[in-house]
Amino acid sequence: MRLRKHLSIGVKKAVSSIVLSVLFGAFKQLSVMDSRMKEEVASWDDGIIYCLKASKSGPTLILQKQGTSIYRLKSAPLSYHDIMIQFKNIDTAFKVLTGQMGLAKAYSAHAFTLQGDIQKTMSFCRCADLAEGYLFPKVMSRRILKEVPKKEHFTLTVYLRILIGFLNGSCRMVPMVSNEKR
Repeated sequence: MRLRKHLSIGVKKAVSSIVLSVLFGAFKQLSVMDSRMKEEVASWDDGIIYCLKASKSGPTLILQKQGTSIYRLKSAPLSYHDIMIQFKNIDTAFKVLTGQMGLAKAYSAHAFTLQGDIQKTMSFCRCADLAEGYLFPKVMSRRILKEVPKKEHFTLTVYLRILIGFLNGSCRMVPMVSNEKR
C-alpha cells in the first residue's frame, strides 16, 4: 500500500511539473497574442516575481516579468517572491492543474496559502483563467471557470506556439533576471 501511494504521489508530481511547464508556455505566448493577457501583464510591476508551488516539496513555477517579457526562473530566494501561491498538498494541486477543480473553488476550500498582495494575485489569476480557457476543452472550462473567456486565437495555434517555444528555447528556465529593486 505504501509503495502504491508513493508511486501515486510521484506520478502526480511529474504530471504537475509538466502542466506547470505548459502553463508557463501559455503565459509566455498569450502575453504576446491575446490582448487581455497582454494588458494584464503590462499592468504588472517590472521585475515582479510570481511563484506557484504545487506543494511544499512539489514542482514550482516561478515567473518574472522584465520589460515586456515573462521569464521562467530556475529558482529565486524565498525573500524575492512578491507573490507566492502554495497548495497545501499535491492532491489538490493535481486537481487544479489537471482541470478537475477550478482555482476559485480551491480558494474557497482553503486549499492553498497566499503570500503577497491580493490585488496583484488576482491579476495573475485572471491570466491563469485565460490560459486555462485556451488550454482546456470548453466542456472542462465551463466546469472550472466562472466564465469561459472568448478566444481571440485558435487553441491549436496557441499549443503550436507553446511547442515551438519549447523547441527554440524561449520557454526554457533561466537564472534570475537582474532587477534594480532587489
